[in-house]
Amino acid sequence: MTRIAVLAKAGYRLAERRVDLLLELGYDAKLFSLHSSAPHAPEQYRRLQSLPTLLQRATRLTRELRSYAPDITDAHGATSYGPIAALTKPPHSRLLLTLYGTDLYTHASQSSLATAAARMSLRRADLVYASSDDLKPLADQIANVNLEDRWLARPWGIPVSHQSSPDARDRVRQHHGTTSESFVAIHPRRLSEHWRIDFLIDRLSAFSAHSRRQVELWLIYPSPTPLETQILQELRERANDRGLTVRAIGPLHYDALVDHFRAADVFLCAATKEMLANSFLEAMLHGSIPVVTAVPAFTEAQRWSPNGVVTLDPYDPAPWEAALARISRADPCELQQWQKANSAAVRHNADEEETIRQLLARLG
Repeated sequence: MTRIAVLAKAGYRLAERRVDLLLELGYDAKLFSLHSSAPHAPEQYRRLQSLPTLLQRATRLTRELRSYAPDITDAHGATSYGPIAALTKPPHSRLLLTLYGTDLYTHASQSSLATAAARMSLRRADLVYASSDDLKPLADQIANVNLEDRWLARPWGIPVSHQSSPDARDRVRQHHGTTSESFVAIHPRRLSEHWRIDFLIDRLSAFSAHSRRQVELWLIYPSPTPLETQILQELRERANDRGLTVRAIGPLHYDALVDHFRAADVFLCAATKEMLANSFLEAMLHGSIPVVTAVPAFTEAQRWSPNGVVTLDPYDPAPWEAALARISRADPCELQQWQKANSAAVRHNADEEETIRQLLARLG
């Protein structure tokens, strides 16, 4: 039986689901991680990132990985688990690098050490899996080789069979003290400046003032770094000055995240460099209308569902406010049609089982 080791942050749904599916498909699969699965308070997060802690856990991970002796090592992240796998996997084990766009954009472009780690991961990988082909030019540049023969681009596979709770919208809103009439935008990513949440706050504030509707922004994010904790405080102050409610909800387990997508009206992303991330597809699948920047990966999804995905110039404010106004005024039946079209598009294009089959077929 083929053994597959998945190296990723514990608690990350994409990695956990991949292991579950591999097991269902009859493979011997196991998740290996430097991190525990529980969400961490900021102080715990900083302690986890300390060098002695990481070295201790890396040594343990190396022993466990060599004892397991996988035929395939699936490492998530070019600057995190990618280099760890490249250095520690058994010689016979083929290396699958599951690539994250933000891994390249926000790390490798700003740090010579991270660039070297990403280059090693990309060059040593037998197959590089990315969510969209728009990541390939940057990956080629960092690797300093053409990865064409070792590259597979498909939308992230997500659990399309999973359903949100029927009462999710009312229940989640009631839990947060949000009225049924409020217009809710959700942003489930990190808090760093890369994501331009300050731009979204300004657009939502202007929309709220013009429409005279109660508007909220829900921030769903992993345990923040010290810098992100400071950024969060600044964002909330900015929102308070503009009369906008920002709910810092923090990390959620997958079932709760899905219910929050059902409870929100729109999914917002103003980043100028982005990948077709699973959170974006999950928003489409579970009812949040995406209003996002016109980067290649998002415009690719717009072709699947032309009316249900709105892509915009990241620097032109007016179309963002107009798009929010149009969605807020849409007839409920029209909104329901957009949501159904989005869900059908994701089910057709982002089936996770088919993604795994293609990955394993390419690896032999």
